[in-house]
Amino acid sequence: IHTTIYALVNGKLLDYITEIVAFLPARIISSIVNFSINRKLVFSSNASVKTTLIRYYILWSGQAIVTMLLDWFFGSVLFATNSTVIYTIITLIIKTLIAIVSYRIQKDWVFDERVKGEK
Repeated sequence: IHTTIYALVNGKLLDYITEIVAFLPARIISSIVNFSINRKLVFSSNASVKTTLIRYYILWSGQAIVTMLLDWFFGSVLFATNSTVIYTIITLIIKTLIAIVSYRIQKDWVFDERVKGEK
């Protein structure tokens, strides 16, 4: 919401919309491919597609929110001085940690076949 208001006030709504139009389809397509690869190749899961898909998108949504908030915090708040080298290093570290945590959650929860009520 904040970004939308900022874009409206500064006359950059078209840039903002263009960014969303480019970002969303790419994220959605990559999530579908990632889900499919992780389900069959990485975790070799035979758990319910419905259950794993719901869990995957719960994780995916949370991960997207955390990533956006951390990007905003480090990019806008902490490093408002335009220190791109430090920002890039911190972003790489944070996104690597998020990927490691995401892997563990996918292994232990999303694609876990030992879920109650499933065969």
